[in-house]
Amino acid sequence: MRNVGKHLGAHASSLGLAHDEFDSFARSAFNRHYYAIFLSVRSFAKTYYPEERVKHNNLPDKLRGKILKDLKKALKQAEELGVINSSDAKSKRSILTHSLSELANIVSETYRVRCIADYDPEVLVQLSGNSIILDRFRLAEFEYQLDECNKHTSIVFKISKELSLL
Repeated sequence: MRNVGKHLGAHASSLGLAHDEFDSFARSAFNRHYYAIFLSVRSFAKTYYPEERVKHNNLPDKLRGKILKDLKKALKQAEELGVINSSDAKSKRSILTHSLSELANIVSETYRVRCIADYDPEVLVQLSGNSIILDRFRLAEFEYQLDECNKHTSIVFKISKELSLL
């Protein structure tokens, strides 16, 4: 997905703003990058709840809610059992809260921009130098956001493994 988004973005840039198909290719690039992010984070969520259906609009709430709550519960149990001390538990709780919140924020924001790309043609795609911009969001930021998602899911997985949840 990510490579398709990069290719579409590069092609849109090469066409230039004046070309009739610039807008379509640029919007499609935003869309593909969003789906790369969504599918990556959905796969992460399904690691914890494989039976549950994860939709675009409920994924951020699932990250901030059920997944975080269950991981905090596992931390508390590990602390009560003496597997980790209270200082480590507090630190891990803070890290989990931050990483899951960041994942939720990335999914929410990129979903919002993807919806603009798909459903709001009156919001014009801009080209500034080599940067494709939609609603003040640069396409290159979407590419970066997938890396951020991967970083945060790795952090959560690491703590989950330490708690023997994975």
